[in-house]
Amino acid sequence: MTQEERDIKFIDCYSRFHNFMSNYCQRFIRDRDDRADVVHDAFLKIYKNLHQFKNKSNINTWMFAIARNTCLNHIKTTQYKVSKQYISLDKIILASKKPDPENDFINKKGVSSLKKAISDLGEMQQQEIEYLLSGFKSKEIAKMTNRSDDTVRKSLSRTKKHLIVKQHNSRGKT
Repeated sequence: MTQEERDIKFIDCYSRFHNFMSNYCQRFIRDRDDRADVVHDAFLKIYKNLHQFKNKSNINTWMFAIARNTCLNHIKTTQYKVSKQYISLDKIILASKKPDPENDFINKKGVSSLKKAISDLGEMQQQEIEYLLSGFKSKEIAKMTNRSDDTVRKSLSRTKKHLIVKQHNSRGKT
């Protein structure tokens, strides 16, 4: 495929599929600016690799696989940044148990957004987090909620990640 043929094919793909790809990526990425960046990155990858497309499948299938993988990579890097950049839930929990001047800063900065995020959780998740904040271990929480320890640990892990993201989002609005 010559450079000119590749350019013509890319322009055709871009004009036909840009809106579809943006809508598809919305399933993964809600933020409009992030989604626009991801769609742009996906089209860059498509352009750079168009010469490798072998016509063994439909081109839109190939393009949407690139878009999906680009979305998933964006989500992974964003979650990593969120977990590293912002005060972790575990630090807030530890700080709330051990009052000292150093922990007061963490408490003041994180507790109000944490309380707001907890209030938005489902009833079972709120109950588990409140038990955890009260000092109970996952095995004890499992007994109190009539659930397996493994189920409680997984639920707490998902809830902690959710709360970290909520804190990140609430800080972005201020």
